[in-house]
Amino acid sequence: MRPGEKLYEELCCSDENTLPTFHEKIMIYSGPVLARDEMQRRLHSIRGYCADRDTRRMLLELKRVVPEFNPSGDILSRLLSLVPDSEQGSAVPTAIHELMA
Repeated sequence: MRPGEKLYEELCCSDENTLPTFHEKIMIYSGPVLARDEMQRRLHSIRGYCADRDTRRMLLELKRVVPEFNPSGDILSRLLSLVPDSEQGSAVPTAIHELMA
């Protein structure tokens, strides 16, 4: 298995609000959602971070949109290793550690 690879994908958390359907294994998500404009704004930000190759900001924005999102420890370790010594005492490592929570 490669770093970051998953054995299975959770599409739903046990504490999410769902509604039943005619099939016992198919449910409809009924929890809170972002307004369309807000989601478009956040996706635009994420695309910009990707274009700028700003992994840290891209991951932080993903975590804001999907609080349950947890990048692999391998990704976070690599990200921390990229922080220059001059920024070690700044908010950058703190933000990365927030992703680990």
